Amino acid sequence: MDQRVILLSAITWVAGCGGRVGLDTDLLHPAADAASLDGTVPDSSTDAPLEAGPDAAPDALPDVHPDAAPDASPEAQPDAQPDAQPDAAPDTWAPFCSVDGWCWSAPLPQGNLLQGVWGAGPDDIWAVGSGGTILHWDGANWMSAQSPTTEDLRDISGCSAADVWAVGDQGALLRWNTAAWSKWTTPIAENLRGVWCTSSESAWAVGEACSVLHWDGTTWASIAAVDENCRLNAAWASSGDDAWLVGSRNPGPWMQSVVLHWDGNSLSEVPASGSGVNGIWGAASDDVWAGARTAALHWDGASWTAEPVSTLFAFEGMWGTASDDLWAASSQSGAGLMHWNGDTWSSVSLKSGFFGLYDVWASAPNSVWAVGNAGLLVQYDGASWSWYSSKPLAQLDAVWGFGDNDVWVLGFGSIFHWDGEAWTLSGQELPTQIDGALWGAEPDDLWAVGTGKLLHWDGSTWNDVSPGVLLAGALKGITGTSHDDVWIVGDKGTALHWDGVDWTSNPTGTDHSLRAAWAIASDEIWAAGIGSVGSSLFHWQGASWTEYPWGLDFTPHDVWGATPDDVWAVGASFVAPQEGMILHWNGSEWQNDPCPGFPSISSVWGNGPNDVWLAGYHGLIAHRESGIWVRQASGTGTDLVGMWGASQGALWAVGRQAAILRHSPE
Repeated sequence: MDQRVILLSAITWVAGCGGRVGLDTDLLHPAADAASLDGTVPDSSTDAPLEAGPDAAPDALPDVHPDAAPDASPEAQPDAQPDAQPDAAPDTWAPFCSVDGWCWSAPLPQGNLLQGVWGAGPDDIWAVGSGGTILHWDGANWMSAQSPTTEDLRDISGCSAADVWAVGDQGALLRWNTAAWSKWTTPIAENLRGVWCTSSESAWAVGEACSVLHWDGTTWASIAAVDENCRLNAAWASSGDDAWLVGSRNPGPWMQSVVLHWDGNSLSEVPASGSGVNGIWGAASDDVWAGARTAALHWDGASWTAEPVSTLFAFEGMWGTASDDLWAASSQSGAGLMHWNGDTWSSVSLKSGFFGLYDVWASAPNSVWAVGNAGLLVQYDGASWSWYSSKPLAQLDAVWGFGDNDVWVLGFGSIFHWDGEAWTLSGQELPTQIDGALWGAEPDDLWAVGTGKLLHWDGSTWNDVSPGVLLAGALKGITGTSHDDVWIVGDKGTALHWDGVDWTSNPTGTDHSLRAAWAIASDEIWAAGIGSVGSSLFHWQGASWTEYPWGLDFTPHDVWGATPDDVWAVGASFVAPQEGMILHWNGSEWQNDPCPGFPSISSVWGNGPNDVWLAGYHGLIAHRESGIWVRQASGTGTDLVGMWGASQGALWAVGRQAAILRHSPE
C-alpha cells in the first residue's frame, strides 16, 4: 500500500479584482498527470499520510450493458429492513486535497454533494456531484478523478467501462474514454439533469426546459422543442427505439408528471399521475418503474399505474438488478431508500439526519451503492448497509481554535472538537441549541453565542451563562482581547462587554442587527451591522460607539483587522445578494475594495496585514497577494461561512453540508 494525497480536481480558479477566472493548467500540481485516473502525488499530504490502496487504476473491464441485469437467485435478494442502521465507516481515508492544498477534514473522504452514481462492475464505479466532482471506486478505495469542469454534475451513465457519459449544469457534457474525462460541445446551454447510454450509437441526455439530446455515435443533436415550464430529470432505454424520458411540468405546488416515450421515430407524451418524476429504471420494456414525489409509477407495456408510498419519500435515482430487486433513493432528509422485492415497497432509513440521498446503483443484489448530500457514500452487501464516508457532523456556522490540534466548530445545536486525530461531539448535551459564533482567549476559556444564548467552556464543561435581561435579541458576533475583555453583539444594536466579573451593556443606540465584531485592542473594536436605513460600521475607542454609515448597497457578514488603520469588512451586495463586497478601513475612512466575480463573502481572517483570507459562497476561498485578491481552488462548491487560522498558512474553513476544510503550511 502506498501513501498518497488524492487531488480533488485539476481545475484551479484564479481571480483577482479585474483579473481572470478559469482553468489555469500552469497551476496544476506538477505530479498530477492529466491522463491519470486519480492524480495522486506521493508524500505531499498536508495531514499525516494514510493508507490509500492499490498503486494504479483498474484495467478496463469487459463491456457491461447498463440494462443487462445480472443473474440472481431468489435467495440472493436483499431483505430490506426498516430503519436499518449502517455499520461504521472505515477508520482511515486517503486525504482528498485541492491543488492549492485545501484538504477535507470532514466529512471524509470528501464532502461535496454527490448526485449520480453508475458502474461497469463492482470494482469500476463512478460518482459525480457538485463543483465538477468525479470520484472512482476501484474495488478498494474511492479516488478523485481529474475533472474538466467546475459545473455541478447531476448524473452519469455508461455503455461500457470504456464509454461513460456525465452531464450537468450549463449544458455540461463529459465523456470518459479509459484515460481521461473530456468536455463535449452541446447545442444547448440549459442545465442537464439526466443521462442514459444504451449503446455506443445511442444515448440520451435530458434537462431544463424539457431539453432532449440524442447521441447517434458521432454527434449530440437536440430533438425536442424548448418548454420553459418543463424539466426532464432522468432517462432510461431498453433499446434504440424504446426510450423513456421523465420529469415535471409547472414547478411549484401544481407540479405535474411528464413522461415522454421515444419509439425510434418521434417523441410522444404518455399520461401518468404523480407530481413530478425524478428517477426511472426498467427490468424490461414492459416492466419499468418511475419515481414520483410520493408514488412509484409502473409501466406494464400498456399504461402507467401508481402505487403510493410514504409521503416523506421524495424519489430521486432508481436502479435494480432484476424485476424483484429495485432500489430507489430519496433526497428527503433522513428518508434513506426504498426497496421493491417484487410484491411491495419497503423503506430503509440510514440514520443520515438531515442529509438525503440522490442516486443508487447496483451490480448485484449483494453489491449496491448509494450517494448523496455531504459526500455520502453507503454500501449494501446483501445483509446490511455500511458507511464508507464518515457521518456528517452538522450544518456548521463558525470555527475557532488554539492550535492546529485544538479546534472547535459550531453547528446547529452542536459543538465539535478536533484533538489532532478526530472530531468528537462535545462530551455532554448542550444546555441550549445554539448557532452563531465562537471566540476564546485560552483553551479553558471559550465562548459560543447565538439564538439569544451565551455558552462558556471552562475546560471541561459547557455552561449557559446568558446575561438575562441584557439580551435584546439573538447574539451574532463575539470578539475580545483577553479573558477579562470580551464583547458580544447582536440584534437591536446590542453590544455587551465582559470585564471578567460582569456583563455591561454598551449599545450602539441604533436598530442595527450587528452581524460581527473584531477587537484589535481593548479600545479598538469594530462591529458591522444592517438596519432599517442601510448598513453601518461601528467603532469603539474606549468610551462610546462611532457610527460610519455605508448605505443600502452592502450587507455585512464579517469584520477583521490587523491594525487600527487596516480593517476589512466583507459581505454581499444588498441589491445583488449573490455578489460579494469588500470594504477596507485605512485609518480615516471606509473604501470599497472592488473585486468583480466573487460570490457572497461570509468570513474574513488574517494572520497579519500581509496575510488576509476570505471564505464565502460556492466554495470561495481567496488570499490577498501583492494588493489583489487571488481565488484558490478550495475543492468544493459548498457555501463556506467561517474561517480561522493558527498561523500563516495553517487555516480552517467550515460551512454548509457539514464541510470542514484544512490548509497546512507549505
